Amino acid sequence: MAVYVSMINKVYSVSELISHLSSLLESDPLLSDVWITGEVANASTSASGHTYFSLRDGNVSFRCVLFSRYTGSEFVSNGSQVNVHGRITIYPARGEIQLTSDIVQPVGIGLLAAEFELLREKLSSEGLFEVTRKRSLPELPKLIGLVTSEFGSVYHDISETLNRRYPVAQLLLCGVQVQGDNAESEISEAIKQLNKVDGLDAIIIARGGGSLEDLHAFNSELVARAIHASKIPVVSGVGHETDVTIADWVADVRAPTPTAAAELVSPSKEALNFEITTTLSRSQGILFEKVISSKTAISSLISSMIHSMPNTNNLRQSVDIHLSSARQSVNTISSNYKIQIAQQISALTALNPDAVLKRGYSVIELESGVRVKSVSALRSGINVKATLPDGHFSAIVNSAEFTNNKGSMKEVDLLKNKSRIPTQDEEVVKNDRSNPRKPGQRKLF
Repeated sequence: MAVYVSMINKVYSVSELISHLSSLLESDPLLSDVWITGEVANASTSASGHTYFSLRDGNVSFRCVLFSRYTGSEFVSNGSQVNVHGRITIYPARGEIQLTSDIVQPVGIGLLAAEFELLREKLSSEGLFEVTRKRSLPELPKLIGLVTSEFGSVYHDISETLNRRYPVAQLLLCGVQVQGDNAESEISEAIKQLNKVDGLDAIIIARGGGSLEDLHAFNSELVARAIHASKIPVVSGVGHETDVTIADWVADVRAPTPTAAAELVSPSKEALNFEITTTLSRSQGILFEKVISSKTAISSLISSMIHSMPNTNNLRQSVDIHLSSARQSVNTISSNYKIQIAQQISALTALNPDAVLKRGYSVIELESGVRVKSVSALRSGINVKATLPDGHFSAIVNSAEFTNNKGSMKEVDLLKNKSRIPTQDEEVVKNDRSNPRKPGQRKLF
């Protein structure tokens, strides 16, 4: 028996092959975003809520799975015709190719509705509809941006509403196409440009009602992400009250109509006047109560101060007594000082040479200017100068009298003797030698 051996480059395991096939399926853009239509067969639901079924088309069928987190399981029943969206994957446990579904809709709903549901599920899972991220509108906006067609009635209605309710606000129009091929890009770009305007308080995106095809731009992912990225609060006023768009869910505030959107961003003049009047009245009441309360408190404080004040009459009397005593002490001290000062002045006056001269005395000086303090300093015939209170004169010494301790005097003729009168000390020495006497006895000659 002949054995044929072929060259084996590599042998793959089952898991390696399944992994390779899975990566091929996931990398194919067509197979990762595909719609399939067919008849439901072999439908079943697991305990965890997942739905398993097959889609038949004649004699061929394809396995499908719809996990519990997605909607549409209510349309999965044997024999029903459905449109299913999902991606082609491989189930590793059996090596079976299947459609992992995320949307199931009955046939006849249409492609736009199916795409709407698909985008809604996608953006919802990313958190674009979360209520916690929505911002409140400013109470008193000054500048409002508007994204709509400049030729439609929506711009006129919004402008009239703002002028009627809140004329102090300015409206900044950013004209765009609201339907057609370029509508998505123009609307999203307008939102981006308005975010660059300084002082803009809110943005309104609006258009009138229409079919699902007419509102397609406001159900696009591009516009939804532009609204989500806006740093300024966005109000969606698209279509009529029954129309609900993706833009409505992403926006911070949803208005049922364009006119309602203008009303949501603008306070009413009447409401503001009422609020101002009410606030003023309330403020006046509070102020009046505060004044009354303050008056009462001040009166209480004054009364408390009066009762807590000391008896000033007793204090005044005590002060008067101390002041009187102090005055008496000061007067006594002042009188004593005056007496002492008068005595000192009298003593000084007595010692004043001018005062001595005024009492009839004179000052005798020799020609040398030496004052004569004793007659012993004189001799006969010398010139002396006599100074009186009102002048002086010159004189020649002729005679002098010397007074001893007992008050007796002896006249000496200085012109006849022409001799100097001995001094007191010389006379005492002379007497001590010739005739001892008691101390104090002196003799002129």
